[in-house]
Amino acid sequence: MIQAAEKGDRDAQIFMAKAFETGFGHGTSRHKNWKEAVRFYEQAINSVETTTKNKSFDACSNEPVYKLMASLANLFHLGGFELEKDPSQAGDLYNEAAEMAMGEFKGALASKYFELAEVAWGEVEE
Repeated sequence: MIQAAEKGDRDAQIFMAKAFETGFGHGTSRHKNWKEAVRFYEQAINSVETTTKNKSFDACSNEPVYKLMASLANLFHLGGFELEKDPSQAGDLYNEAAEMAMGEFKGALASKYFELAEVAWGEVEE
């Protein structure tokens, strides 16, 4: 699966991102590694951005970009498992996910992401 993800298969990238996030789905020799999860989430997000005009939609996948961005934001918000906590980055990603969700008429979800962005930005040390 990791080879397919490395070669640009979006579904494989999403699978590997979730596997590294949770520690499940990639065999007994692997463990949680949020730094690797970030890498695969970013690849999956970027693969949509480079192949479609509307970067929030991919008709070939069940995972909209705004959900992937929210998952990515959550990792930065919490930090851990080899990933440094970055609430500023988390806030930016939650905000972008919210904007995309609004574009897809997902108002309640967008409100949740906007709220999470505010929480994350509130943790930024000045």
